[in-house]
Amino acid sequence: MIGQACRSHIETGMALPSISGETALSYDESLVGLISVLSAVTAAAIAVGPWSVPYELKTIAAIKQRFGKPAARGVWVALAIGFLTAGFAILNGIRPPYAVPASQVDVNR
Repeated sequence: MIGQACRSHIETGMALPSISGETALSYDESLVGLISVLSAVTAAAIAVGPWSVPYELKTIAAIKQRFGKPAARGVWVALAIGFLTAGFAILNGIRPPYAVPASQVDVNR
């Protein structure tokens, strides 16, 4: 049943519904939102994990050297929160008032 619904969306070029159900969510928006959420999970795992390699990145290493490892962990947490916020905004179809979804653009104007 679900496979048929997805197949019909792909065949007809229709967009998938968003999480909020208000507007249609295109495949590229779904992909970007999912990548953002996965990036948030990765950044959060780095912040709480025992790894030292992510702290060797140039910017994070400079923060770690100047302010210490807790501050560098804070940067990873801030990145995780930012990615998560962006991901949920994208997946819910939240956009600036001047942005028009590609599905609603009138090419005959």
